[in-house]
Amino acid sequence: SYGALEDLVAKRTHDFEESQREAERVSKLLREAVQSVAVGFCIFDKDDRLVMCNESYLRFHQLSRDLIRPGARFEDIARGGAERGQYWDAIGRVDAWLAERVASHRAADGRAHEEQLGDGRWLLTIDHVTRSGYVVGNRIDITELKRTTEALRMREAYQRATLDNLPFMFWLKDDQSRFLAVNKLFAETCGRQDPEALVGLCDQDVWPPDLAELYRADDIAVMTNRSEKMTEEVITRDGAICWIETYKKAVIGDDGRPLGTVGFSRDITERKRIEAQLAESEQRWALAVRGANDGVWDANLVTGIRQPTRS
Repeated sequence: SYGALEDLVAKRTHDFEESQREAERVSKLLREAVQSVAVGFCIFDKDDRLVMCNESYLRFHQLSRDLIRPGARFEDIARGGAERGQYWDAIGRVDAWLAERVASHRAADGRAHEEQLGDGRWLLTIDHVTRSGYVVGNRIDITELKRTTEALRMREAYQRATLDNLPFMFWLKDDQSRFLAVNKLFAETCGRQDPEALVGLCDQDVWPPDLAELYRADDIAVMTNRSEKMTEEVITRDGAICWIETYKKAVIGDDGRPLGTVGFSRDITERKRIEAQLAESEQRWALAVRGANDGVWDANLVTGIRQPTRS
C-alpha cells in the first residue's frame, strides 16, 4: 500500500510539473505573440495600474515611454504624455482632456475612439473591461487610412462642386436605373434640396408614371444597343411650356458589360424661342421680297461677285 501511494504521489508530482511546464510554455508563447503584433496592447488592473504592454504600445507613446512601466497608474501615464505634447487634443487643455480620457478609459465599453497624436499620427483606441475587472486596451495605427479617407473626401468634395456647378441637370444610374449620383440642379428640379436624397431611388420614385416608364425604356435601349441618344421634349413647368434637350449614353465596363447610363438634360426653351423668332423673321422677309417689284441680291465687296437673293 505504501509503495502504491508513493507511485501515486510520484505520478501526481510528475503530472503537476508537466502541467506547470506546459503552462509556462503557453504563457511564453502568448507573451511572444503579444510582443510581435503591430497592434499596441496593454492591460491595467482593477486599481488602474499597468500590468503589461507590448513594444508597439510603447512605440505609439514614445514621448511618455519612460513613464510606461508596470505598476504605473493610467492617469499618471496619460497626464505625463499630455504635458509633453503627445496628444493633439490635449494641447492647451491638459486638465480637461485628462478628465475626459480617464473617464473614457474607466468606462471601457469596447467602443472604438480615434485619437490623434502630437506628431500627426492617428490611433484607433479600443478598451474593454474583462470579467476580472481588468482593462484591456488595443491601439491600432490608422494614419494611412485617415490620409486615404481624407483624400477620398476631398476628391468627392471636388466632384460634388463640379457637378453642382454644371449649368444642366446631370445623373448617373446603375443597370437597374437606380440613381448613383445627381447634381443639385437635377435634385431641385425633382423638388429635393439634397442630391444625396435621390441616391438609390429610381425614375418611378421621382417622375410621373408615364415619364418614368419612358425613361426606363430609354435606359434599357441604350444599354442593350450600347449606344447614345439625343432627344428634345416639351414639358410643362410652373404652368409654362418648356423645351428640354436630353443626352443619354450607356456606361460600359472593362469587360464589355453595360454598367448603367449617364446623361444630362438642359433647358433649351430660350434657344427654341430665338429659333422661332428667326424663322418668323425670315418668313416675313421672304414674303416682303416676293411682294416687291425691286430686285434684291447679295454682293461680296471683296470679290465683286453678286448673286440673286433666294426668296
